[in-house]
Amino acid sequence: MKSMHIKRTAVCAIALSLMGWMSAASANHIGLDLTSPDGNYYVYSTAGYSSLGVSSSIYDVDSFGNYIYANIGNGTIARWTVGLSGGTDPNLHPDNPYATGTMVTRTFSAPTFYINTGIGYISQSEIYATADALYFRNSGGPWGGMGGDLYRYDLGTGITTLELTSAGSFLAYDDVNGVWYTGHEGNRGVYSWNGAAWVLEFTYDSMAGSHMDGMEFINGSMFVSDMTSDYILQAKYNSGTGGWDKVNLFKYNDPTGTVVEGMGFGAFDHFWVGAGSNLIEIGGGELQQEIEKVPEPATLALLGLGLVGLGFSRKKQLT
Repeated sequence: MKSMHIKRTAVCAIALSLMGWMSAASANHIGLDLTSPDGNYYVYSTAGYSSLGVSSSIYDVDSFGNYIYANIGNGTIARWTVGLSGGTDPNLHPDNPYATGTMVTRTFSAPTFYINTGIGYISQSEIYATADALYFRNSGGPWGGMGGDLYRYDLGTGITTLELTSAGSFLAYDDVNGVWYTGHEGNRGVYSWNGAAWVLEFTYDSMAGSHMDGMEFINGSMFVSDMTSDYILQAKYNSGTGGWDKVNLFKYNDPTGTVVEGMGFGAFDHFWVGAGSNLIEIGGGELQQEIEKVPEPATLALLGLGLVGLGFSRKKQLT
């Protein structure tokens, strides 16, 4: 689960162009074989937007605790509380070998609306949720690349403040090392913030979608997806090589043909997807095993020290 607190970043006065943002970076490319996935995940719930009490499409989504947040357009973010009815195990699924059984019914509260937040275009401004704030990119910039400002919306006061002067379409946060990540839709690139600029970490092969459309950093791994794709890539930084390696490639196993578009993580330790007309919950299977895997003690100790040496300089704290 996400940390209850997030370190504030210093507002950067540097607004990089798309070409400068990419040319200054060095990174590795992760090749993929879509014919040989390493495991499955499953669709647990699909809730239509009208049944959730909203009249517009649901796109980029995130979650914290049992709250689900979604960008529904016109500067408005909707929030629902999700629960279980008739059971307590959210991973039960008829096809899940690790928790085989009848799926537990999901329940959703009436929506709460946060209006005039400053959030950007409905399908290009993924939300990152914490206990007391929402982070998102404002509109602006070229499609899929470096764009508008990164903002923090305080859930208690309703005040929006500037965090960084530039960000990509997607957001992820490593709350152990205090590092922001962002994503580039067009080149399927994952970037980290080093305190002064975005640095390209890695790119990856197409996963049968038109472009990148979601990312989350969980327990030391980066999970990324493509738009209208049924694959999720798990990648991890390799301190020995200084690059990122593919750990697993997961494919959903669901007869309805549901696809991933946009991606957040939180409630039930599952991913939540906004797909226009639906809010979709995915998880379970081998994907869930990786999400809940506890890092080795040596890895935890290294992370606790802030990745000394090369790792520390590479993952510079944001404060």
